[in-house]
Amino acid sequence: MTLPDQIKQAFFDYIDQNHSVPNYLLVSSDTHKSLLSDQSDFIKTIPMDTGMVDMKFLGYEVGISNGNDTPFTWKMN
Repeated sequence: MTLPDQIKQAFFDYIDQNHSVPNYLLVSSDTHKSLLSDQSDFIKTIPMDTGMVDMKFLGYEVGISNGNDTPFTWKMN
């Protein structure tokens, strides 16, 4: 399982177990780039069991901190 797949699985496992979207999802900048790359299906995934049509509609925004060592933070809008 690739890193984006692991993150995807952990994300949907959380939703499945907690019946809610996590408030924060921390990923490194390199992982973030790979998740949003054209080759990744993270944004385009349709998880039928959660009823979510598209990751882009979850109300998330990506914030970048000033420090290079701090990961990207996906925050609820």
